Amino acid sequence: MRPLIIGLLALAASAEAQLSIEVLPVYVEHDGQGPPEGALEEGIIEIREAMGLIGVFATEYEISVLDIDERLDCTPATSYEGTVCTHRRCGQLSHDQLQDLPFTLQYGQQRGYGNYRGRQLLMLLLLPENFSWDGTLFGVNSWWSWNGWDPIDLHYTTTSCATWSVAFTPLLAHELGHCYGLYHCDGTMGPDPNEDGVDYSRDLMCARYLTQHLRPSNAARVRHHFRELAQPLRVDDVPVRGLSAR
Repeated sequence: MRPLIIGLLALAASAEAQLSIEVLPVYVEHDGQGPPEGALEEGIIEIREAMGLIGVFATEYEISVLDIDERLDCTPATSYEGTVCTHRRCGQLSHDQLQDLPFTLQYGQQRGYGNYRGRQLLMLLLLPENFSWDGTLFGVNSWWSWNGWDPIDLHYTTTSCATWSVAFTPLLAHELGHCYGLYHCDGTMGPDPNEDGVDYSRDLMCARYLTQHLRPSNAARVRHHFRELAQPLRVDDVPVRGLSAR
């Protein structure tokens, strides 16, 4: 029985070492019509596809759906007006409230606690069929690090993030990419520390609607987060919160 016990212990250790992605469904409704049946399951599939786009293997993370959900009453975008959303507690959401949606709805604040290292909150917006979500934000990411912002020091076990995104694979990949230190390629987040001085091609961090790949320097940065550690990295007691990134 000893080999079996050792095997089970190894599996348990492996499970503990996985990144945890905690999905909080946000059901978008309009005129009493909500997302189609199976929208959440389809959204989970898109999350997995997005993780594949940024080069994270299915064995390196686990997805759990939180036993809570939220609902937004939204108007579809038209030729003269963008999407506008109302929440039952918060009323009509301003641009700033939508940008910080996890904080607006009181789910993001605790992500700075140490027990959330290695855990990601993803608020997944599920839309009614043929709903036009436009003229507003499509997703935003906020993240924390307990060992600074030098890209060489980053690791998924020492960071946490709170993200929201419409359930569309390239958008999900873009927002989740920020969780691993990926910057915009247009300079809107400042100089990109991941630039390798060789490849400046456009990837999903800049052309997120059309381009579904990462250039080598960004792909390497993501993989750096999942490197094997000889020993746990030193972490500070108090994390530093990064800027929100769209």
